[in-house]
Amino acid sequence: MRLLYFFFPFLFLAESLLAQSHIVVEGYWKNSDRKRLELEFFEDTVIGKSTWLSSKIDSLTGYFSFGIHSDLATKLQLLNQFIFALPNDTIQVSIEKDENGMPKLKFTSAMEKEESFYLQLQKSIKPVVGRDFSFEKAFAIEDYKKEAVDHYNMMINFLDNHSSGYSSYARTMIMELVTVDYYSNLIYPLSSRKISKEQLPPDYFGDIDISLFNRRDLMGFREYVLLLNNFNSCYYGTLAPKDKMYDSLTVIKRIASAKTHFAGEARANLLLLQFESLVRNGTRRNANQIDELFNDVSTLFKENPERLKQINELKRRFDLLGRPLPEQILSQQLRSEKGETIFLSNVLHQQKLIYVDLWASWCGPCIAEMPLEKELISELNKNIEVEFIFISLDETEERWKKAMKKINIGKSHYRLPDGFSSKLTTYLNIKTIPRYLVIDKNGSLISYDAPRPSDILKDKSKLFSLIR
Repeated sequence: MRLLYFFFPFLFLAESLLAQSHIVVEGYWKNSDRKRLELEFFEDTVIGKSTWLSSKIDSLTGYFSFGIHSDLATKLQLLNQFIFALPNDTIQVSIEKDENGMPKLKFTSAMEKEESFYLQLQKSIKPVVGRDFSFEKAFAIEDYKKEAVDHYNMMINFLDNHSSGYSSYARTMIMELVTVDYYSNLIYPLSSRKISKEQLPPDYFGDIDISLFNRRDLMGFREYVLLLNNFNSCYYGTLAPKDKMYDSLTVIKRIASAKTHFAGEARANLLLLQFESLVRNGTRRNANQIDELFNDVSTLFKENPERLKQINELKRRFDLLGRPLPEQILSQQLRSEKGETIFLSNVLHQQKLIYVDLWASWCGPCIAEMPLEKELISELNKNIEVEFIFISLDETEERWKKAMKKINIGKSHYRLPDGFSSKLTTYLNIKTIPRYLVIDKNGSLISYDAPRPSDILKDKSKLFSLIR
């Protein structure tokens, strides 16, 4: 195995690149049957905020363009194909159809080889596949690591054979990203709870280089942030079952591990990730840990006004939990199926656990969850009595009723006429849907961003942990 070790001969170049802040993707898709094209990227890799940009395709020339503000290298997704992008890149592509009639990207800019690295790698080398280690664990884990090592070497060989036109900085970074992929494969048996640390061979992690865990210039990649979090939680910290991930003792150990084993921006971002994750998934049982993390990240990001604003908003949202909705929110007016005006307080006065689905007829992901929600309604009511309430953010009654009739789910349907500008959505800072709320029998809000029906069906503890 040829494991890379991380020296820093290119840091002066990296620093100059990181000072720049624009990435442009432009090109042509002539004779396209679409009017618009979408590009996706992680605007915030720490809290996992994914952003879609849309560009009009010129009807005559086929020209399109996207502009992204980023001072970090990142990965972009266009037509389900990945692009490697450096700060201040202008990436030029043309879109053509392959032999199967599917659109494909053809890079035409000067750095086309490095920009298309992910596409070429995906075509050439299959990823390592996860497996079940329950049978003959010692043999299985050794066999798995050999596969991970072989996969790593194949990626490095691929890079050696295709990187003649790469810039020095791009080659160094891609080498590190390849190693991120290798380390992610190594941690998989633990992060997936397939095996315990005690069942790993003594030298299983013997070839890792922990200097990779303190690289600011890799923070633009979600894979890197998740790698840090998995090593903190599963390698350094306490490996807890999925239904115990937010138990106070487990969280305390995870916070201590991040402070002990990581430094600089890696430590700050790990603590912020822990803070956001607890706010999103935790309960009032985690109040002490959230207060500690709030103080930590507020200090660590005191020179970053945007982060501080985000941190304060997360804390405000957490402080809403365990409390009844205030009277001014309960006075929110809704429209019933019969066209009557009804107050939110009347809708929520059920003396039952309530799962609120905020959706709209134009929201594809909302509609995609509905068949699974039907299944969830049937499954949950075998164990606990749950009232499912559907509140549409549709602007018009006609579209709402048409979609509601087609979906044919549940009994309690209402429309929120003011949509995203309503008192309810403003109070909960709801800017995207689908969104799910959970309210207990006493009318207290216990989750303003509850798991989706599809996630609960896979793991019901995600819901039960909120209400126990």
